[in-house]
Amino acid sequence: YISFPLLGSTNLNTSGALGLSDLLYESPDGNGLVTFMHPSVSADNFMERVEAGNRLALELDLNVFSVGFFALGGYNTFDVALHSNTGLNVPYDVFSFLKAMDGGTYNFANLNIASRNYIDIALGHSHKLSEDFTFGVRLKALLGVAYANFLVDRMNVEMNGERWMIDANGYVATALGGRFTYAQDGMLNGYDGAKFGIRGFGLGVDLGFEYDLTNIGTEGLVMSVSITDLGFMRWKDVSTAGFSPEPYLFEGFDDIALGGAEGTTIEEHMEALGNDLGEMFVLGDKGVADKDEVLSSTLHIGLEYRMPFYDKMSAALLFTNRFNKLYPCHQLSLMFNFSPLKWLNFAISGTNSNLGMGL
Repeated sequence: YISFPLLGSTNLNTSGALGLSDLLYESPDGNGLVTFMHPSVSADNFMERVEAGNRLALELDLNVFSVGFFALGGYNTFDVALHSNTGLNVPYDVFSFLKAMDGGTYNFANLNIASRNYIDIALGHSHKLSEDFTFGVRLKALLGVAYANFLVDRMNVEMNGERWMIDANGYVATALGGRFTYAQDGMLNGYDGAKFGIRGFGLGVDLGFEYDLTNIGTEGLVMSVSITDLGFMRWKDVSTAGFSPEPYLFEGFDDIALGGAEGTTIEEHMEALGNDLGEMFVLGDKGVADKDEVLSSTLHIGLEYRMPFYDKMSAALLFTNRFNKLYPCHQLSLMFNFSPLKWLNFAISGTNSNLGMGL
């Protein structure tokens, strides 16, 4: 086979614990939308929707070019693909702080916004070692395109009189071809010089096997196991800014009831909130250096049963586990497949995961 962009494999996946309907609400006067921070939105009702870690993930896998052929006693593939992985993790206390603002102490640990974008060039080979057992390996060279990561390891926010005392540890890091810029007091105030290019290099490997269990008394049952993205990425010339090592004071927000002030729009209030958050996160220069990261590996374990009365129908059970501290995924899927022709397949599946259920 051979495939080209838009004619080959393209996969777009989104998952998350909160939706837009949890964050945006109809204005009390029926004119436009307001956010969850507006006084008309009940704090108790909103906080019931919030979890300990509120994650949103967006993954894009775009095939640029691929070809497959038989040689060397097995089946071989060559692929070039673009991968984009973006995630957002917002702790419960962040929403509680923005909604209540009633004093006390809040913990923003594990607040994270990250995006990793890279191209992989892969060579794969699968080999039938026996009538029942097939093994496959895929070696990948990785070319980093863009990297950005804002991670709060620790951030305690405590009311101190009419101001907030903040004690934090964390950083923001980017590999976009430019550098952070800083004000005269040494604090981060922007980014300059972003441009397209190769921002990093890495290596990866995928491993898997398939075992037909017919010869051990379970006719039609096939087991498959794979683990993907074992490897690392080294991002080059990463510009990094970190939190102040000393506790500091934050004066608070100018207008917390977004979308509620007369004569202003929700977009204008969101911009004002962004400016206030910029003052809340005090970051200074931590230099420019290379950064190594381990890839987030994924384990797949599957069982497929071909119907004895009609081999073009099958049922399958698939367990997926993604190893990632902030964005773990544990998912179990049940699928029914019908393939009347080699080029035509119908399928229906149901999924239960740590992020919810789906069909």
